[in-house]
Amino acid sequence: MDRSKINGVLSQEYIERFNTQAYLEPVSGDINLGPSAKVFIHDFTLDRPRLSFENADLNDSKARLRMAVIGGNQVNLRKDVDHWYPQRLDRIGPLTGPQLLLNLRLPDVPGSIGASGAILFDLSRSDDFSLTFSDQQDERELGGNFFKELFNRLPPEQRVWSLGQVEASSNDHIQPEAFRLRTQAKPWPKSVPKPPIGSDVEGDGALLVFMRMRGGRDGSLPDANSDFRYLIVDDHREGSSATALYDSGRLLMVQLIGRLSKVFRDLGFRLNADSNGNYVSATAQHGHYYSPPHQFSVERSLWFPGWEEPLIPGQEPFITYTVKLLAQTEGDGIVPIASGLGITIRNRKTVEIRLSLMIRQLVEMLDYSDDHGLFSKSDFKDWDVNEVESPVAVAIDYRIVDRSGGVLELERFTVNGIDATAETSASSSVQAIESLRQDGSVSGDPIEDLQKLLYGLIVAGIAQMVLNTISSMQYESFAGPLRDALAKDLPVADVVEPLVKETIRLAFGQSIHSDEVRIPNDIVAFGRVKPDAGRFVINPLEPVIGAGSTRRFAVEPADADVKWSVEPLQGFASSVERIDADGLYHAPGADEFQGSFIRRRIIATHKHSGERSMALVTIMQNSIDLSPLVEICAPNAEVTLKGGSPGEGELQWSFITPKPGGRLNTTTGPQVIYKASPEQTGKAYSIDEVQVRNGSSGESRSVCLITRMAKKKPMPITLEEYGTEAGKDWVRLALRVNGQIQENVQWKVLNGPGDFIGGVYQANPDSDARFAVVEGRVEQKPWGWMEGFIILPLPLESATSTYQVLASDASRANARSARSATAWPVQITQLASES
Repeated sequence: MDRSKINGVLSQEYIERFNTQAYLEPVSGDINLGPSAKVFIHDFTLDRPRLSFENADLNDSKARLRMAVIGGNQVNLRKDVDHWYPQRLDRIGPLTGPQLLLNLRLPDVPGSIGASGAILFDLSRSDDFSLTFSDQQDERELGGNFFKELFNRLPPEQRVWSLGQVEASSNDHIQPEAFRLRTQAKPWPKSVPKPPIGSDVEGDGALLVFMRMRGGRDGSLPDANSDFRYLIVDDHREGSSATALYDSGRLLMVQLIGRLSKVFRDLGFRLNADSNGNYVSATAQHGHYYSPPHQFSVERSLWFPGWEEPLIPGQEPFITYTVKLLAQTEGDGIVPIASGLGITIRNRKTVEIRLSLMIRQLVEMLDYSDDHGLFSKSDFKDWDVNEVESPVAVAIDYRIVDRSGGVLELERFTVNGIDATAETSASSSVQAIESLRQDGSVSGDPIEDLQKLLYGLIVAGIAQMVLNTISSMQYESFAGPLRDALAKDLPVADVVEPLVKETIRLAFGQSIHSDEVRIPNDIVAFGRVKPDAGRFVINPLEPVIGAGSTRRFAVEPADADVKWSVEPLQGFASSVERIDADGLYHAPGADEFQGSFIRRRIIATHKHSGERSMALVTIMQNSIDLSPLVEICAPNAEVTLKGGSPGEGELQWSFITPKPGGRLNTTTGPQVIYKASPEQTGKAYSIDEVQVRNGSSGESRSVCLITRMAKKKPMPITLEEYGTEAGKDWVRLALRVNGQIQENVQWKVLNGPGDFIGGVYQANPDSDARFAVVEGRVEQKPWGWMEGFIILPLPLESATSTYQVLASDASRANARSARSATAWPVQITQLASES
């Protein structure tokens, strides 16, 4: 099954979980990256898991999962000798956040499908976690371990995701007994360089479900070196998203058994495989043909050969005698067939059905009359057709042809026999005639002798009438249904399509619907994952749009008669927010909600059945997502800058700084690489501001990049006090030289909001700005100006853990400075000489 369809099911479950205990609430905590680095994450909101296949390998039972972080704040702290400082700040949005990568161990289900056929993803059964919030692989792994521990603690309803069910089939011969899951990557185009593992590029691929049928045996699973091909048809015009592959021998016999079951009752077969595990024949173990009792009437003229000389003067040489007969067959009508019915497949090219049986029936006379009035039923009280036997031999041959979706093409259909024979209690006509010829008149009365002769002839004639009638009835009751069921070309799709649809049932009323069946060797069905009858899905399922914009939703299939509604999940419904009867959604404006985004559930409800389907729309407050917001880097270091926009238009990157120290590797696209300024003599740091702009809307945002020089290191700035009073966030800072707090510091805001009043930084907590870069400078004669800077996350309440660390760091620095107040002039001299 194609990745997009599996991920669609995961999306639907994610949407369903909102406002339930199964929804994973935003995550906060600190991630220790070593003695000199840590990260504080606040309200990290994880999106639903989705499969990716950039490292899929048929050798193991693991699936690569990605969970995007779509909201929250991230502050990276670094330690320089003995003080911490904010090194990177991110306010994460839906389009540029980091991703949590993990390898999920897929379930191997060896037992009964009926007991444990659920296809589940349990996030606690995962390893190789990695969080892409850093460019350093070791830091990514440490971030991943934070979430690994979290997933191990989650209750089942939050960590287990259901894709669907491998269900029992209605046919005993194609009953799934066990299944195993694997993932397979779609072959990467040879002309396109393959992206590195861990990048934001998600590999395409498919989820494979290998099933063992009841009575079968475990085969070997394909590995990376096998010739097992990628089976999803690469034709997006047709929308192919699933392929089912079956053993042709088993399915062809199942199809024929199903048709034979329309003729015979209680039919049971044993399927036989060759040494390679291919099913080549089927032998009936039980079953019977039912020949029901029949009551029938016959009216027929019997012509008897006369004597050479008429017995009666003037008699014609032939006698016409019309008989009316009412009779019925007796017995239970059950004819066992187990020993004589079999199906054979030869070289995967032809299929043979062979059947031989004997139909036996008793016949009883119910009434008799003739046009001469010579006899009545009482004259036949000793007459009985004891048993009627009808031998039957059936031969049906097909040729396996790959046309019109795969066909069993009829080559021969013959039903031989059903020519009834019987033993009677009366003499045959020949015996009667010969007896009279040889013995003459037994009674001496010619009339009586003639009656005896006629009686014998009539008995023989009646017997033949009964046999002919029964033969005709049996042929119609036996050969007729057999002909209707099997004497024609049989499409293979008749058995494949129901099997594909009922065996793998995806969640939310979806299954595999086959569009084309082929049978070159095995039977393969190409199809699509789509809603079952009476069900529907919304398209698009998870759009991201800008505030104040519109988005049209539709349902698949399009003829579903639905009513649209919108359900707020975050924030309050606004006066302008609505969805029209035709599915056009109107989003609230940016001034109507706080935060970087809000989410809404779009609900389509069928007007008649009440069936519902849901989609999730994310409304961004800013038209551009940007990561990071600010970052400190070393000279010549490379920093990845990411931008995202829900609307149309190419993203364009440029410097706001008139004379930037760094440079960009490109100026367009969702991602660029910034290379930091080289080392600059006499400077402790340099600042570049890079702007990203939507070429269509003209809207823009900027990122601040600070290069921290290595030769003239910036002086540390510590946070002495902080708080919120009178509607203002405030921070009192200290510039330290050799650990000592400096007086007469010149404070300045280099980037961001706020100002210094009385040496205290103040900012409006309701500002949209998420950080400020603050500089402190002090002149130390004769060495010149000493300068430093610090990044302040805003508002203060969004980074309480960060401020606690910085304040604690300042307390320790004050304690150290009290112990070493007399030593700093010597170290200043050393520092000045280095610069």
